[in-house]
Amino acid sequence: ADGSLRPAWQSLAGLALALTPSELARVEGEITRFLADDGVTYVRPDSGAQPWQLDPVPLVVDAAAWARLETGLAQRAELLNAVLADLYGPQSLLSSGTIPAAAVLGHSGFLRPLARSTAADRHPLLLSGTDLGRDADGEWRVLADRVQAPSGLGFAMENRRVISQVLPDLYQQSDPHRMEPYFSALHATLAASAPEGVAEPRVVVLTPGPHSETAFDQAFLARGLGLSLVQGSDLVVRGGRVWMKPTGWPRREPTEQVDVILRRVDAEWCDPLELRSDSRLGVAGLTEAVRRGTVRLVNGLGAGVLENPALLPYLPAACEALLGEQLRLPAVPTWWCGDDEARAVVLDRVRSEDPSLFVRTLDGSRRDLTGLDAAAVDGVFVVTASLPT
Repeated sequence: ADGSLRPAWQSLAGLALALTPSELARVEGEITRFLADDGVTYVRPDSGAQPWQLDPVPLVVDAAAWARLETGLAQRAELLNAVLADLYGPQSLLSSGTIPAAAVLGHSGFLRPLARSTAADRHPLLLSGTDLGRDADGEWRVLADRVQAPSGLGFAMENRRVISQVLPDLYQQSDPHRMEPYFSALHATLAASAPEGVAEPRVVVLTPGPHSETAFDQAFLARGLGLSLVQGSDLVVRGGRVWMKPTGWPRREPTEQVDVILRRVDAEWCDPLELRSDSRLGVAGLTEAVRRGTVRLVNGLGAGVLENPALLPYLPAACEALLGEQLRLPAVPTWWCGDDEARAVVLDRVRSEDPSLFVRTLDGSRRDLTGLDAAAVDGVFVVTASLPT
């Protein structure tokens, strides 16, 4: 508040502030060249592949703040796994009213072909990502959960590699935690998640292909973990099991069974037989193989329901119900308009033209309140308050 540097920034301040305009120009040029040489891009649907953007100055989070954040994120991952297992299994959260059934069943990420009274997979969620922001008091708030096919590991590793070459002094002074142990743990976890009785599991990364937004990230992850990068056309389901298509298919029968699939294809596109019939990205019969337990998908096919923004206001109660704990990492204020009390709060703020609110449908992207008819606000709408700047 008094304009002085916070302790965590003091060690880097001298190096960062010493960068002259000419030095910054050199840094930006070298970053662009290194990223281009490695082919690092982010593919946008409307404009194609764009160069990856990298800020050379890191965001510093001190040890005390990170310890609280780390604990909250670990709890959140455990909670999301428990919620997912419950929604596709006993559905106690729905029957008790802890989470409104309409908020779940109305979301496209809830896949009915996978819902059953006894879920075979008690740990359907092995990877999760969380979008975070800080509020006016400096406290971390959750903006959204990413569990469908969370990405970013490859980009993060590339960021570090480039900065370590362009600004070695700054990189060494920041002394970041190493990411290699995470990759080792992820590789071991994927292997351990194979169906029971598989001694040497075959693990593959399922990609939508080179036109995917995060194609670089998927290829980097497969290479870093030593896994095969495959598309749906490379796999086939026979006898309720997933196999690699051999050379000469279909004249030759498959011999290499796939036990674990780290998927980067959104669930609805994974099986044209039971899910989206017009998909060319998935594998016909994959859903049945999952039900039989002959293959493990990471994350589980129905994980996309957790990205439903309408769940945010109900997660504190779900945490107490499933884990017996209070939720450590709160979300931004959120209201699902299918709840009468929440809708009344939203309507009052809509009528007052509150500029801090953003509205979205269960499956849509967020927008501001411009042009929103208050009379039309109902259960398909979710409203969040933006973090003040």
